Amino acid sequence: MKTVASVNWIHEADLIRMQLAAHDIEAWIPDEGMVTANPLLNTAIGGIRVQVRDEDYDEAITIYKDMQS
Repeated sequence: MKTVASVNWIHEADLIRMQLAAHDIEAWIPDEGMVTANPLLNTAIGGIRVQVRDEDYDEAITIYKDMQS
């Protein structure tokens, strides 16, 4: 698993996950349970990570960068 993005809010992570899913890339938010239980923990753990399989990483990064522009 590789991290595509690390964001501050769960809705940002969900948006990235949904955009990747629209391109047939499965993504996970491993920190989802922790920050849903206590949203203030996101800064303590260094952000909320969005991860994909290693083989999907390059395409996922391209999609994420396109989202930023």
